[in-house]
Amino acid sequence: MRVPTHIIVAASAWGSRLVSIFIQFYSIKILLDLLGTEGYAVFTVIGSLVGWFLLADFGLGNSLQNQISYRRANHQEYQDLVLSAVIAIIPIFILFIILILTLSPYISEFLLGGFDFLNNNQRSNIFKVASFIFLTTSIGNLAYKIWFSEHKGWVSNIIPALSSIVGLVFLMRLPSDGSNISEDIIFSIYCFYIPAAFFGVISTLFKVIPYLKCKNFLNKLTLYTLIKNGGGFFLFSVLSALVLQVDYIVMSQTLVERDLVTYNIMSKTFGLINFIYAALLQSLWPVCAEASSKLRFDNFYKIEKKYISFGFIIVIASSFVIFLLKDFIVNILAPGKDFYFPISLIILFSFYQVVRVWTDTYAMFLMSIGKLKPLWISVPFQAVLSGSLQWVGAVNYGLVGLLCGLIASFLITVSWWLPFSFRSTVDRIVKDKRLDE
Repeated sequence: MRVPTHIIVAASAWGSRLVSIFIQFYSIKILLDLLGTEGYAVFTVIGSLVGWFLLADFGLGNSLQNQISYRRANHQEYQDLVLSAVIAIIPIFILFIILILTLSPYISEFLLGGFDFLNNNQRSNIFKVASFIFLTTSIGNLAYKIWFSEHKGWVSNIIPALSSIVGLVFLMRLPSDGSNISEDIIFSIYCFYIPAAFFGVISTLFKVIPYLKCKNFLNKLTLYTLIKNGGGFFLFSVLSALVLQVDYIVMSQTLVERDLVTYNIMSKTFGLINFIYAALLQSLWPVCAEASSKLRFDNFYKIEKKYISFGFIIVIASSFVIFLLKDFIVNILAPGKDFYFPISLIILFSFYQVVRVWTDTYAMFLMSIGKLKPLWISVPFQAVLSGSLQWVGAVNYGLVGLLCGLIASFLITVSWWLPFSFRSTVDRIVKDKRLDE
């Protein structure tokens, strides 16, 4: 029996993520020893910006993936799509470089102003170094999306794992006498994140160069379609980032370094659960996109029934294992640092993962069929609620309040709206098809 391609892709993602998670866990111990609790807190705040810089392609990666999937479903060539996406992204990256050089003193002061052991110049240098590395890393997103659309997502999963391995090797060889914490933080960023940037650029060149001989690749309609659809994905991604990526920004303004490090360790631990399911959704995206192009929406309902249940089981089982091993995990990652996993936070992180399984599935369904309007309607409200509720919760109740605010933003908005919108959209498409017949 032939194993479905999306299962192979998901399995490769799980394997590579296990490698990456192990490396991230091991790096916590190295970085805590190298930088101390305060220095590592700075490293985690800066590292949280990776998700923001992945938005630097303005949604072109997701748009390109969908367009390639549609063409593959109709047995059409797509070299012009790849080259058009690369041409479109060049001025975008030039703009980001200018913004980084101009705004780094102000952004670094906002993010790192609470870390008094760094002066303004040191904060700005740390931010600029990290920003240029993360911006370069985002270039690889184009190649990864192409491989996913070609049902070769296992390549996109292996490369980040390889980057993590190389980054860990560099980090382990980094000497430090603790005399200059700012330089230690910068060199740690270099060691840990530059491999991902390097492999990302190489991957994109590998996919693009063979297509350069394509004639008439600069089609205005193709370019317009990519940018138009990419704009929708970009808007949604920005709003999603305002929901999911503001936690470290809020904590940098409201909580002490110790709470920030505790949150970082727990989020990485529970993040393994999220990635297991997210990898499955990523591998299913092109499958759903092709099914949508053929109006086979019964496939969506099969996926809904099978994989949401699977996600719930994974969350419950993994959370129980984390509860049993909580002391062991802390002793391995931060020996002698007196950190611990409160039961209240374990319960909240577990419930949050259940909510994410539910909402992320329907978000992927809607994006795979190119229906982003329900996301545009709901996510802005969620973004406002997420930031404000996390801030109020963190100020009044610490980490527990921050997580409660994040979860509440999902329950009030997208957890019910996205399933309703997906079913309504499919019913409308099916009805229109019947009328045409």
